[in-house]
Amino acid sequence: MKIKKIPSFYFILWIIVILTVSSIPHLKAPGPQKINIDKLYHFAEYFILNTLFLKSAFFNFRQKKVNLIVIFIMIFPIIDELHQNFIPGRQCSVYDIIADIFGLFTSFLILKLLKK
Repeated sequence: MKIKKIPSFYFILWIIVILTVSSIPHLKAPGPQKINIDKLYHFAEYFILNTLFLKSAFFNFRQKKVNLIVIFIMIFPIIDELHQNFIPGRQCSVYDIIADIFGLFTSFLILKLLKK
């Protein structure tokens, strides 16, 4: 199956959305608090980020440039979580980073399977 390409603008816009939401003080995840739905949100936001990345930049750039962007994609969740330490009512969570990275890898695996 051929994966449709999209403009890189969507990838950049999604990064801005993530950073904006991460900067909201005292933000609580909507939904039932008995289950940790927050991790599902983290998984989803980085699943979307990586999907936008793979459908735009990944197939258009030279391999060296792709490697740099992949490194950025892997470091971005860590930077985002560390950034939250400076936002009132927010904190850095290793579990959020794990959910983010799991979303990244799941997106990669699904698109890889669809490409075959």
